[in-house]
Amino acid sequence: MSFGPGTQRTLLLAAAWMFGVFFVVAAVFRGLDASQDTLAVVAGVFAYAFIAVAALILVRGWRRRGRDAAGAATRFVAGHPAVLAAVGAPAEVGAPEGEVPSGTGAAQANLVVPVSGPADSGHVDLVMARIARDWEVLSATLVVDGDRVKLAEGLTETTAEDD
Repeated sequence: MSFGPGTQRTLLLAAAWMFGVFFVVAAVFRGLDASQDTLAVVAGVFAYAFIAVAALILVRGWRRRGRDAAGAATRFVAGHPAVLAAVGAPAEVGAPEGEVPSGTGAAQANLVVPVSGPADSGHVDLVMARIARDWEVLSATLVVDGDRVKLAEGLTETTAEDD
């Protein structure tokens, strides 16, 4: 199971904060000459609290993953070398247009993504499928000045970013 960099970043920040708070609390208890048993109980409470927070962060990341067909389409177009070669870099990618089915099951979406750059402008026609909560590009065609260029599907970016 993979999670986006936003979920991973959130999990690491939560761990760092909780460790920092634990360090301060343990230092205060140590300064009050608390027993080792008391410090062990405090450590256990923080460990269980971290497990609960980590579970919450991971569940939120898992539920959000795969919902963003527009984000996957935008990342695919923005990072495709053939698109950058045709319109020039840096390329500006517009908001994808088209209907994206709701729900969490298997689905298909046909999107049109406008793209422009210093050299030219056009759009990318995408056929995407949601398989196991992730959006994958099945076919992509770049249209610039009436010329159609089929893009390689092997460069898909399926995880949604975000946080």
